[in-house]
Amino acid sequence: MELEEEEKDLQLSLKTLSLFVLPALRDLPRLLLQGSSSTLQQLRIHFCQNLSVLPAWLPNLTSLQKLEIFNCFNLWALPEGIDRLTNLRELRIYGCPELSKRYRENGGEDWHKIAHIQKVDIC
Repeated sequence: MELEEEEKDLQLSLKTLSLFVLPALRDLPRLLLQGSSSTLQQLRIHFCQNLSVLPAWLPNLTSLQKLEIFNCFNLWALPEGIDRLTNLRELRIYGCPELSKRYRENGGEDWHKIAHIQKVDIC
């Protein structure tokens, strides 16, 4: 019961969140982003080898402008609703073979989900 009350009291207003070299990370912590859904502008995820899924609530980050995903080898897809991130201006995906395949401009099966983003850099 106490934990639930503490979670309610935690209100972050992050603008930038960088997650670097976290091999044990398998999912993004919802608690960490609580209260930042309308303020977070930049999310950077680098070298999180065991991250296998981005959360379904990611499209609720309405102010997100830049998303970087580097060397997350086990990440297979972006969450459903990624096309609802209308403020997302830049998406960079490096060293993520499956993501690169799915979201490449010519022939990627999920390109249509990110086609609205002004700057897409997939390598």
